[in-house]
Amino acid sequence: QAEDGIRDLDSCLVGSEMCIRDSTNRHVVAGSRKIALLDQTGAKFAAWPVLRDDVNDLVFLQVDEPQKLPAALPLAEARTRLGSSVFTIGFPRIDVMGKTPKLSNGVISGLQGLRDDPCSYQTTVPIQPGNSGGPIFNLNGEVVGIVASMVGIRDEASGAISQLPNISCAIKIECLKELFPHLPAHGTDINSLPSDPGDMESIAQRVQNSVLIVVAK
Repeated sequence: QAEDGIRDLDSCLVGSEMCIRDSTNRHVVAGSRKIALLDQTGAKFAAWPVLRDDVNDLVFLQVDEPQKLPAALPLAEARTRLGSSVFTIGFPRIDVMGKTPKLSNGVISGLQGLRDDPCSYQTTVPIQPGNSGGPIFNLNGEVVGIVASMVGIRDEASGAISQLPNISCAIKIECLKELFPHLPAHGTDINSLPSDPGDMESIAQRVQNSVLIVVAK
């Protein structure tokens, strides 16, 4: 039994979520009866889906008092270029690695995803289970993508899957923005963090509290 409302992890899906308007990967919450968001103070927010995109594996979540959530993260306006430095902050394998946020970094290694998917990037950012739904940041502290998946190869003989090193996929932030007109009105002003260039360390300090744990049962 773990603390802060995270219990029986074998029967939960745990992922990362960013305060844009509470978005994460659809597969993190698919089929769940209960969804909770946990911030780094230990506060817990009941949440429920209000819009989903099955094709791009995205879902928007709503909470009762959004004004109590951390500040929203700024979204990139400019197109991300090949070779751009990026990083993610999330909560991989909290059963082993703990509930403090973890950072990993890399570059945009492909401007299209697997099989030339135009809605995704390929990156060299290392990710683990629990990173899904977390933000991919540029060095302005802006979100350029959403962590989607690791990449592996299945052995035809044994059926075992081997994770490929130095490759992961992220959904482009432009695909998330396309869903904004379909969101229900929320009637609450949402504070956003600034978009300022800096080194990775200073940006991480600025944005880390706006990345939440998602627990779905």
